[in-house]
This record gives sequence, structure tokens and C-alpha cells, in this order.
Amino acid sequence: MPAREVHVQSLDVSSYDAATGLAVLDVRCSKGTYIRALARDLGDELGCGAYCAELRRLAIGHLRIERAAPLDDICADPLGGPWRVPCSEALSHLPARELEPAERDALLHGRTIAAHGEEGPLRCLAEGRLVCVAGPRGDELRSLVVVDEQ
Repeated sequence: MPAREVHVQSLDVSSYDAATGLAVLDVRCSKGTYIRALARDLGDELGCGAYCAELRRLAIGHLRIERAAPLDDICADPLGGPWRVPCSEALSHLPARELEPAERDALLHGRTIAAHGEEGPLRCLAEGRLVCVAGPRGDELRSLVVVDEQ
């Protein structure tokens, strides 16, 4: 795997068993960080070798493990419980644009609207509710995914 620059905000040893040589690490890092490669590199630096025996993601962006549930619980009640995340919350990391009524109608019917210099995907809202995720096409925006949370 080629070397790449990553950002590790924190790396804490939460437990260590000297008898087995097993350590549990809590890592807060940027996207694109390969934790298994990080474990290997730490072992190389320490001169003892290391590998990742278990990997558990505790968060991605603003979504946290505390809202997760066992698959059986979700299957039993897919629309209830703390695991249900509205699209507007799941996409809250994207920039937003409030739409005029005519713009909302255009995007919902597959037409484009004028872009105002936006780049990349953005949440399009009508009265604060998510209508779609749109992306630029030249100097226009087009719907990529229609949600229309009403």
C-alpha cells in the first residue's frame, strides 16, 4: 500500500495486557486513514511488530455509535428507535441552499435551476425541509437524489 499523509488527532492506549502484548487503542483520525496500516507502522517503530486484531468504528462525522443498535432490533422496528436518522440530519455535513417555490418545483420535476457558485453536492431545502441533494452541471444545479421530506 503506498504511503499517504494522514492526520491523527489523538491516539490513546485505553488498555494494555503485558502478558499477551495486546493493546487497545482509541484513535481519532482523518478520513482515508488505514488503521491496520497504522498498527503495522507503530509496531515497526517500536521494533516489536504489530497488527490490528479487531477494528470498531465509533463515529463517522457526526454519527455516533451510541445511536446504533443490533440488527435484530432494527428489523423488529425499522422506523423507530434512536438508530433512525432523518435524511436531513444524515446529510447535515453538506452545505445547504434554501429554495424559492419555483426552484423547488423545478428540481422535483427533473429540471435544472441556476447555480449561485455552489460546488459539489448540496442540500436543497424548502422552508427548512430537505427536498433533494443537487449537484452542479455547468452554471446550473440538477437533482441528484430527490428526498422531499414533507
